[in-house]
Amino acid sequence: MVNYMAGEQQKVEYMTDSDGVKYQVVRTPLDDTKAKRTRKAPRLAGRKSLWPLAAIIILLSFTIIGLLVYKYKTNQKRANNVPVAIRHDVDFPIYIPLASGITIDKDSFDYSVSVLQFNAKNSGTPLHFAEQKKTPEFDISKFAGGIQISGVKQLTLPQGQAVIGTIQDKTIAFMDTGNTIITVTGSQSESFAETIFRSLQKL
Repeated sequence: MVNYMAGEQQKVEYMTDSDGVKYQVVRTPLDDTKAKRTRKAPRLAGRKSLWPLAAIIILLSFTIIGLLVYKYKTNQKRANNVPVAIRHDVDFPIYIPLASGITIDKDSFDYSVSVLQFNAKNSGTPLHFAEQKKTPEFDISKFAGGIQISGVKQLTLPQGQAVIGTIQDKTIAFMDTGNTIITVTGSQSESFAETIFRSLQKL
């Protein structure tokens, strides 16, 4: 770029071509102004490489939103299994089994004497659920030993401490969730009783 002194209207610049011949070029401030205006801004390197990243972020956002909507609808569906009046009366967390094959009898819910009870079926086999608030002195190991359960199996699950065994050829299972005690009885196998406990979800 040729620098102009104040008041200069043109400037002579001497240049040499590839054959060594010298020539002169007369330039004016207007020529440089046009050059400045027509000069293109440099392109940012790597701009195109940002599009795949943006697409991934957008896809992840829609996936997260979809999962949140699915979780909300699932929770609503679980809550619909429990009558509204029961949900309002019970003063402890209600756990519902979501194991495959279990059908909950919505008309069987009963809450009396501080115990929530309801019936369900596992592929036609009856199951009975009972839940009540845990007392401070409750110890699930001592409780299970006190009612003479045979074949006792103790488990530590994400939902809490569980004890599974049999009484008179029927499976009986207890779980201490920390706030409540859940009892499940029926003709299901001990392994399926564990599956039931693993599937319990709090409303």
